[in-house]
Amino acid sequence: GIQIYREFMPGFVNIQAEIADHMNARMDRDSISMPWYQGGLHTLPGSRFKIEELPHGERMLSFIELNADRYWKPLKYRGSPRLKFHWAQRNPTGGSTTLLHDHARSPVAGCFYIDMPTQGGQLVLKNPMESQLVSQPFPADNMGHNKSMFDHLMDPSNGELIMWPGYLWHSTQPNLSGSARLLLAFDFWAK
Repeated sequence: GIQIYREFMPGFVNIQAEIADHMNARMDRDSISMPWYQGGLHTLPGSRFKIEELPHGERMLSFIELNADRYWKPLKYRGSPRLKFHWAQRNPTGGSTTLLHDHARSPVAGCFYIDMPTQGGQLVLKNPMESQLVSQPFPADNMGHNKSMFDHLMDPSNGELIMWPGYLWHSTQPNLSGSARLLLAFDFWAK
Protein backbone atom coordinates (compact mmCIF):
# COMPACT_ATOMS: atom_id res chain seq x y z
CA GLY A 1 0.00 0.00 0.00
CA ILE A 2 0.85 3.66 -0.12
CA GLN A 3 2.84 4.90 2.86
CA ILE A 4 1.89 8.24 4.40
CA TYR A 5 4.27 9.66 7.01
CA ARG A 6 3.15 11.69 10.02
CA GLU A 7 5.21 13.05 12.90
CA PHE A 8 4.85 15.82 15.48
CA MET A 9 7.69 18.20 16.28
CA PRO A 10 8.46 17.98 20.01
CA GLY A 11 7.95 21.26 21.89
CA PHE A 12 6.34 23.03 18.93
CA VAL A 13 3.56 24.42 21.12
CA ASN A 14 6.18 26.61 22.87
CA ILE A 15 7.40 28.26 19.67
CA GLN A 16 4.31 28.17 17.44
CA ALA A 17 3.02 31.71 18.08
CA GLU A 18 6.40 33.34 17.38
CA ILE A 19 6.80 31.42 14.11
CA ALA A 20 3.21 32.11 13.02
CA ASP A 21 3.57 35.85 13.72
CA HIS A 22 6.79 36.03 11.71
CA MET A 23 5.38 34.01 8.80
CA ASN A 24 2.18 36.06 8.65
CA ALA A 25 4.21 39.29 8.51
CA ARG A 26 6.35 37.79 5.75
CA MET A 27 3.26 36.64 3.82
CA ASP A 28 1.77 40.14 4.11
CA ARG A 29 4.73 41.69 2.30
CA ASP A 30 6.17 38.94 0.09
CA SER A 31 3.62 36.53 -1.34
CA ILE A 32 1.52 36.03 -4.43
CA SER A 33 -1.90 34.62 -5.21
CA MET A 34 -2.02 31.60 -7.49
CA PRO A 35 -5.12 30.13 -9.17
CA TRP A 36 -4.74 26.72 -7.50
CA TYR A 37 -4.81 28.35 -4.05
CA GLN A 38 -8.37 29.69 -4.39
CA GLY A 39 -8.02 32.76 -2.22
CA GLY A 40 -4.74 31.71 -0.62
CA LEU A 41 -1.22 33.11 -0.85
CA HIS A 42 2.21 31.56 -1.08
CA THR A 43 5.83 32.52 -1.45
CA LEU A 44 7.44 31.40 -4.69
CA PRO A 45 9.46 28.18 -4.52
CA GLY A 46 13.10 29.07 -4.77
CA SER A 47 12.43 32.69 -3.78
CA ARG A 48 14.18 34.54 -1.02
CA PHE A 49 12.02 32.70 1.52
CA LYS A 50 14.20 30.40 3.62
CA ILE A 51 12.94 28.15 6.42
CA GLU A 52 16.17 28.63 8.35
CA GLU A 53 15.56 32.39 8.53
CA LEU A 54 12.34 31.91 10.49
CA PRO A 55 12.47 32.00 14.29
CA HIS A 56 13.52 28.45 15.27
CA GLY A 57 13.93 27.79 11.54
CA GLU A 58 17.11 25.73 11.85
CA ARG A 59 15.33 23.48 14.34
CA MET A 60 12.29 23.08 12.06
CA LEU A 61 14.46 22.41 9.02
CA SER A 62 16.47 19.77 10.91
CA PHE A 63 13.23 18.11 12.05
CA ILE A 64 11.83 18.07 8.49
CA GLU A 65 15.06 16.74 6.94
CA LEU A 66 15.54 14.05 9.61
CA ASN A 67 12.01 12.77 9.10
CA ALA A 68 12.32 12.93 5.31
CA ASP A 69 15.28 10.58 5.66
CA ARG A 70 13.24 8.27 7.93
CA TYR A 71 10.42 8.22 5.37
CA TRP A 72 12.70 7.84 2.32
CA LYS A 73 14.45 4.65 3.43
CA PRO A 74 11.35 2.38 3.74
CA LEU A 75 10.20 3.61 0.31
CA LYS A 76 13.45 2.10 -1.03
CA TYR A 77 14.26 5.16 -3.13
CA ARG A 78 17.84 5.48 -4.40
CA GLY A 79 20.20 7.88 -2.68
CA SER A 80 18.99 10.13 0.07
CA PRO A 81 16.46 12.97 0.19
CA ARG A 82 17.42 16.54 -0.65
CA LEU A 83 15.08 19.47 -0.03
CA LYS A 84 14.58 20.82 -3.55
CA PHE A 85 11.77 23.38 -3.18
CA HIS A 86 9.91 24.87 -0.24
CA TRP A 87 7.40 27.65 0.21
CA ALA A 88 5.05 29.12 2.78
CA GLN A 89 1.31 28.99 2.20
CA ARG A 90 -1.58 30.81 3.87
CA ASN A 91 -5.24 30.03 3.24
CA PRO A 92 -7.50 32.66 4.83
CA THR A 93 -10.98 32.21 6.24
CA GLY A 94 -14.05 32.27 4.01
CA GLY A 95 -13.62 28.97 2.20
CA SER A 96 -10.09 29.33 0.80
CA THR A 97 -8.83 26.00 -0.50
CA THR A 98 -6.01 24.39 -2.44
CA LEU A 99 -7.18 22.72 -5.66
CA LEU A 100 -6.31 19.17 -6.68
CA HIS A 101 -2.73 18.82 -7.92
CA ASP A 102 0.34 16.61 -7.65
CA HIS A 103 4.12 16.98 -7.43
CA ALA A 104 4.79 14.21 -9.94
CA ARG A 105 8.47 15.01 -10.52
CA SER A 106 9.20 14.88 -6.78
CA PRO A 107 9.57 11.51 -5.07
CA VAL A 108 8.28 13.04 -1.79
CA ALA A 109 5.99 15.99 -1.13
CA GLY A 110 4.74 17.25 2.19
CA CYS A 111 3.59 19.95 4.56
CA PHE A 112 4.56 21.15 8.01
CA TYR A 113 1.60 22.81 9.74
CA ILE A 114 2.35 26.05 11.57
CA ASP A 115 -1.21 27.17 12.34
CA MET A 116 -4.01 24.72 11.61
CA PRO A 117 -7.32 25.95 13.04
CA THR A 118 -10.26 23.67 13.80
CA GLN A 119 -12.31 23.46 10.58
CA GLY A 120 -9.28 24.79 8.71
CA GLY A 121 -9.79 22.26 5.91
CA GLN A 122 -8.75 18.63 5.82
CA LEU A 123 -5.88 17.44 3.66
CA VAL A 124 -7.31 15.17 0.93
CA LEU A 125 -5.06 12.51 -0.62
CA LYS A 126 -6.59 10.85 -3.69
CA ASN A 127 -6.39 7.12 -4.24
CA PRO A 128 -4.35 6.59 -7.44
CA MET A 129 -6.59 3.61 -8.26
CA GLU A 130 -9.71 5.76 -8.31
CA SER A 131 -10.04 5.57 -12.09
CA GLN A 132 -10.11 1.79 -11.77
CA LEU A 133 -12.75 1.94 -9.07
CA VAL A 134 -15.30 4.10 -10.91
CA SER A 135 -17.98 1.44 -10.68
CA GLN A 136 -18.13 2.06 -6.93
CA PRO A 137 -20.69 4.50 -5.47
CA PHE A 138 -19.56 8.04 -4.77
CA PRO A 139 -21.52 9.42 -1.80
CA ALA A 140 -22.05 13.17 -1.41
CA ASP A 141 -20.43 14.99 1.48
CA ASN A 142 -22.37 17.27 3.84
CA MET A 143 -22.06 20.14 1.33
CA GLY A 144 -23.58 18.10 -1.52
CA HIS A 145 -20.28 17.56 -3.38
CA ASN A 146 -19.50 14.12 -4.70
CA LYS A 147 -16.36 12.67 -3.27
CA SER A 148 -14.68 9.37 -3.71
CA MET A 149 -15.18 6.93 -0.91
CA PHE A 150 -11.51 6.14 -1.49
CA ASP A 151 -10.16 9.59 -0.60
CA HIS A 152 -7.87 9.61 2.41
CA LEU A 153 -8.89 12.57 4.60
CA MET A 154 -6.48 13.86 7.22
CA ASP A 155 -6.96 16.39 10.02
CA PRO A 156 -3.52 18.02 10.44
CA SER A 157 -2.53 19.73 13.68
CA ASN A 158 -0.09 22.47 14.67
CA GLY A 159 3.48 21.18 14.60
CA GLU A 160 2.61 18.15 12.46
CA LEU A 161 4.69 17.03 9.51
CA ILE A 162 2.88 14.99 6.82
CA MET A 163 4.68 13.49 3.82
CA TRP A 164 3.43 11.38 0.90
CA PRO A 165 4.68 10.19 -2.51
CA GLY A 166 4.82 13.16 -4.89
CA TYR A 167 2.69 11.38 -7.50
CA LEU A 168 -0.38 11.39 -5.22
CA TRP A 169 -3.00 13.93 -6.22
CA HIS A 170 -3.99 16.02 -3.23
CA SER A 171 -6.01 19.07 -2.24
CA THR A 172 -7.53 20.67 0.83
CA GLN A 173 -11.08 21.15 1.84
CA PRO A 174 -12.23 24.77 2.31
CA ASN A 175 -11.03 26.69 5.35
CA LEU A 176 -14.29 27.29 7.22
CA SER A 177 -12.62 28.40 10.45
CA GLY A 178 -12.29 31.90 11.85
CA SER A 179 -8.52 32.12 11.19
CA ALA A 180 -6.00 31.40 8.44
CA ARG A 181 -4.36 28.04 7.79
CA LEU A 182 -0.58 28.53 7.69
CA LEU A 183 1.96 25.93 6.60
CA LEU A 184 5.27 25.17 4.98
CA ALA A 185 5.10 23.00 1.85
CA PHE A 186 8.05 21.25 0.22
CA ASP A 187 9.38 18.74 -2.30
CA PHE A 188 12.25 16.32 -1.73
CA TRP A 189 14.31 14.95 -4.61
CA ALA A 190 17.16 12.41 -4.58
CA LYS A 191 20.72 13.61 -3.88
